[in-house]
Amino acid sequence: MTEAEWLAAETPAPLLKRVGKKTNARKLRLFAVACCRRTCELIPEECARIALDVAERHADGGVSARALRTAKLEVARATADYDPMNGLDEYRADQALTAVLNAASELGRTVYAAECAADATADPRTEHHAQSNLLRDIFGNPFRPVTFADSWRSETVVALASAIYAERAFDRMPILADALEEAGCDHADILSHCRGPGPHTRGCWVVDGMLGKV
Repeated sequence: MTEAEWLAAETPAPLLKRVGKKTNARKLRLFAVACCRRTCELIPEECARIALDVAERHADGGVSARALRTAKLEVARATADYDPMNGLDEYRADQALTAVLNAASELGRTVYAAECAADATADPRTEHHAQSNLLRDIFGNPFRPVTFADSWRSETVVALASAIYAERAFDRMPILADALEEAGCDHADILSHCRGPGPHTRGCWVVDGMLGKV
């Protein structure tokens, strides 16, 4: 894959293939969760949203594998019991629930989670494009790796990045860019990413870089 292909890809599969052997389970799980969160409105069961929260916390080492298995089991039970009246809604809701099951899998079945989440929407092709943008937000541009200088991690920058991550407050990304500039960061890719249209999600390569996450 070339850099131009990376930037232009409209489905996540080739991007996942490019990063699959050079990343870690945390970022892959966070991507899977981000895909599922886009279709949460199709799922009435609260256990599915809880499972996504647990999967995110597990990715960051905040909960055990046992807690993840318990959350996944609750979703599996909801999947078996779900029986809406409308056939199309039933299919899409089932796909959304299956996506959550894959995102909460102990192995983090990323590809299947993304595929099922896309199939849960009215327009899978458009959803694949959105997923590709999410993946680029998480992994950045592997053809242009960035080294984050310690001097950029001012008290203000770290506090902002921490709040953005914890609260999913990605509307504050332009404020983070301003704080980075004040700290001496003049890296065009970092600043443009913070000030760009997004989307942003947990695992965003700039926020991760500021917090020293991998």
